[in-house]
Amino acid sequence: MGATRKAARPSRRRVIALAAAVVLLLLAGGGLLAHGWFRGWFVAELTPAELDRLLRPGYQVLRPDGDGPFPAVVQFHACAGVSENQRVWARAFRSAGWASVVVDSLGPRELSWESVCDGTSLLGSERAGDVAVALAHVRGLPFVDRERIVLAGWSHGGWSIMDLLAMDPRRELPHNLTEMPADGLAGLAGLLFVYPYCGFGTRAEPWPIRVPALFVLAGGDQVAPPGECSAIVRELEALGHAVDVVTIDGVRHSFDEPVHADGTSSNYDPEATERAHGIALEFLAELTGERSR
Repeated sequence: MGATRKAARPSRRRVIALAAAVVLLLLAGGGLLAHGWFRGWFVAELTPAELDRLLRPGYQVLRPDGDGPFPAVVQFHACAGVSENQRVWARAFRSAGWASVVVDSLGPRELSWESVCDGTSLLGSERAGDVAVALAHVRGLPFVDRERIVLAGWSHGGWSIMDLLAMDPRRELPHNLTEMPADGLAGLAGLLFVYPYCGFGTRAEPWPIRVPALFVLAGGDQVAPPGECSAIVRELEALGHAVDVVTIDGVRHSFDEPVHADGTSSNYDPEATERAHGIALEFLAELTGERSR
């Protein structure tokens, strides 16, 4: 029998080249997945009617006494979901003669707050569809003045509103919608943002619709640093938008939330919360041509 020949070992250079190729492929694949995640490739698309049916059980409505029609605030909570601060704000709006509808984006989907807060579920560009559909729903309520509706967003809710406003519906839609609801943004009279998130993953660009906007920022916010919204504000002002910015010093993210999870950097500040309510109610009064109560 002839001698058995040993298989030739690949050279060190070839091994390094092969390893590098594998790493590049993994990076390319990861980059493609990340791109797809931000572009909404993995989000189920619904019609406006289907999304409204999903969200409707989670709507919480608070309205003044009487038949109306009342101006209305549509509220979009932070990433942790509907909590006590949303109900407190709704009561403040009612005291000033405004109806409010709190939109729960987590409960109907059975999403955990952890998955939304860490960015693995429900990005703002997806939740933007909730904003569009809820606006259409509120516009159709018989006790609402359909020409005086304000969108209000806290943290993740502010991100979702701003992403919707920055989208051009002729070529781009919220990632969870097959089409925009009829009448689009009709009836929108103002925008209220309370410590909105303007950082990585957001559209972070001005929007074409011209309605008054108020930003209430937390000076010590480490989750949504106030400086991250400053570029958007400057661009809006340069385009002639009416934008007011109030920074409340010495408070952190979710300063208006009485209950916080252990280990968070937030702290409840009742005085700052009362001040924020007053600032917001003054803004709403100006929209309706009335003095704050």
